[in-house]
Amino acid sequence: MKQHTCLDHQLYKEIVVMEDKCEKVADQISHKYSTAFIEKNQKLIIEVVRGKKGGFASQQHVFDEFYESYLEIGIENEGEYYPNGYLPIWKCKSEWFEKIGYLTNRSLEEIQGDMEAIVLEMIEGL
Repeated sequence: MKQHTCLDHQLYKEIVVMEDKCEKVADQISHKYSTAFIEKNQKLIIEVVRGKKGGFASQQHVFDEFYESYLEIGIENEGEYYPNGYLPIWKCKSEWFEKIGYLTNRSLEEIQGDMEAIVLEMIEGL
């Protein structure tokens, strides 16, 4: 994670673009591997979670204290959800009365590789 102290419009756009790209890749991977889970009566769930202090938040709040976004990978089985993986994208917090942000320093390709590795490990455990 790369630390940012200048929370400006350029960084806002970078965060939003990264979150949106992660959502698209998550959908692609979910579609690619969903059959393996369906065969075992389970559902693969990969989504970008945007939250603030345990609740959900929208992208317009990326610079609010406690906002964070991450990719969550899990399985739904008989109505129960079981999380298996977590990949952070962005986190904003306050340190010494100043807002500090942390944006992943991984490329989209690296994130995609990590997601696929987690999903393949989950498939092995089915």
